Amino acid sequence: MHLLQLNKRNDEVVVQHVISFWEKAMKTWLPVQYRLKVCKWISDFLLTKSYVCGNDKTRDFCITKLAEFVNDSPNVRLVAAWILKHNMKVMLPLLLRSPEPPEHEYPVESLVELGVTMTIHHQYYLCKSVCSSPFLTLEEKEEMMARVFKSDQSDSTIRFKEYSRARFPDAHTKLRNWKRITDLDSDCSFMAYKQHCDAFAGSPLHDALVLPYFDLYYEVLPQMMQSQFSPQKASVFMATCCPLLHRLDP
Repeated sequence: MHLLQLNKRNDEVVVQHVISFWEKAMKTWLPVQYRLKVCKWISDFLLTKSYVCGNDKTRDFCITKLAEFVNDSPNVRLVAAWILKHNMKVMLPLLLRSPEPPEHEYPVESLVELGVTMTIHHQYYLCKSVCSSPFLTLEEKEEMMARVFKSDQSDSTIRFKEYSRARFPDAHTKLRNWKRITDLDSDCSFMAYKQHCDAFAGSPLHDALVLPYFDLYYEVLPQMMQSQFSPQKASVFMATCCPLLHRLDP
């Protein structure tokens, strides 16, 4: 059965299993040269599924999980437009299944309103996700964060601001993240450490930025194992930053 034609009784469970499968594949065995294509396919699927399904819970799940996969220019710019141009309203393109989809951005006239407003959860996670994209300018990212996080000075919002900026795709940010995650005397929380490892690894579009650290990874790893560094953090470091995750072999 086509995944877009599942009935209301089973679509939520099946969609969750499909997304779970590809999440694990992206983090383990899927060679890097296929990841952008898979991310694009899953992103388009999630957007289309949120449009055709009549289940509010499945729709919320699809929009939430988009943060895990959105990497291509049209969909990244679409998510940013929800925040910057559409007052947090979810707009979906009618061109998702077009034989010739746009290369950079969906035309405004192709967008239709879903009837859903982004929740705080959607705003925070999608904002953090697209901050890793090279398809948005620094000014767009700063404006997006200002609209999402506003002047909130709560601990959780301050952390999200930090994690969002940690995902910026530039050499200076990568170096700062690398120093943080390889500081053997760091007392940061496990969750903060995991976030910075994820930010360092970045998206498949960050491969050129992390390439200079491949040899350093094998120098740092024995030091972690021989020190008092947290075994849980070391496990995250290995699972997230290992150069083998960037292999090109099938």
